Amino acid sequence: PASPALARRTSVLGSSPVIYNVQYTAFVMGFGRHQEVMWYNLDMDNNSQLTFSKHHNHVVVGILDIVHSTESTFSLSGEAIDEFYSIFLSSVSTVIHENGGKVLKNIGDGVLWYFPKVTDKEKDSFEQVAICGRALLRSKDEINKKLSEHGLPPVSFRISMSFGLVSAMCDERGEVVDLFGATINTCAKMNKYAPENGFVVGEVLNEKLNEIGIVTEKISDFQVGANLLFSVFEVK
Repeated sequence: PASPALARRTSVLGSSPVIYNVQYTAFVMGFGRHQEVMWYNLDMDNNSQLTFSKHHNHVVVGILDIVHSTESTFSLSGEAIDEFYSIFLSSVSTVIHENGGKVLKNIGDGVLWYFPKVTDKEKDSFEQVAICGRALLRSKDEINKKLSEHGLPPVSFRISMSFGLVSAMCDERGEVVDLFGATINTCAKMNKYAPENGFVVGEVLNEKLNEIGIVTEKISDFQVGANLLFSVFEVK
């Protein structure tokens, strides 16, 4: 096909955002298994529609979001803000990577990631979710030490994770570069119900964790629309 339009998106890998130049991009379900690939041309000038694959996967997604970021960064210079987010995003991305997660992108003041190897087919794989969440909570003190060494304010954050159906956008190498669907949306909505420096999960993921002996406590319900009610559980 002739000269596709370029799409640009940012992701946190290491200490700085990375720009992806995606020409012909595929939605590939199965995350690496090139089955039922549907290519689409990201021609934003012609308002092209995105086409999703017929195959979908259930995965665990996570969102970590800074608490009170406006107050923390309001009086900082532009350079200091850059340094603040560089230290924070690089640090949490490293912890996520070391604990089985793959960071997809920064969203606002936080990050979105998923767990490629956590699957319904291996019940014990869900332990990695709890390990990662707890490691992120423990990392706060080290992150704040780094921030303090650079004369920057400390950070607090909330973590939410959810398990469910997603659609994936992949680059031309078959690498997942973004996820879409209600699972991500509900994960984002439940984040605000997490205690400061706390870790919460949705109902389905809560059941998976309880099945392998991980203790949780219900802390809230929240409603989406007129008929959908979700429960939020804190991981202990």
